[in-house]
Amino acid sequence: MEQNRQVKIYFADFWSSFDYSDNFIIDAICMAGFSPVVTAETPDYLFCSCMGRDHIKYDDCVKIFFSGENLSADFNIYDYAITSDYLSFADRHLRFPEFAFYLKGQQRTTIADLDCADPAQRKFCNFVVSNGKMSSEERNQFFDML
Repeated sequence: MEQNRQVKIYFADFWSSFDYSDNFIIDAICMAGFSPVVTAETPDYLFCSCMGRDHIKYDDCVKIFFSGENLSADFNIYDYAITSDYLSFADRHLRFPEFAFYLKGQQRTTIADLDCADPAQRKFCNFVVSNGKMSSEERNQFFDML
């Protein structure tokens, strides 16, 4: 079996509780057959979020913007982006809404599927909605269903 290829990565501008050594990005890189090495020294790929400006310090790497917030990536700054935005930008953008992180191990993957679930089996939580004019259609549908 071929040994995994190493790739140097680093994270900038993520939230304070973000685990730089164990997260969904590292999991995805491993699943793709690479061995990620987390290093601030000359990373090949810099994963950036929206909680700061440290990404400006890095020039010689591929910058990938990630946000679970209702933000669009500036493709003048970032090479690629992973957001919840409905954006078509060739292969440079992946739409991955934040709720998808919480579906791990579940068979339900769409809001329509939630309507089919047995109400007695559902767990309930509070749901706070703001910025309704800029929110995604799925979020508005989920609020209406809730």
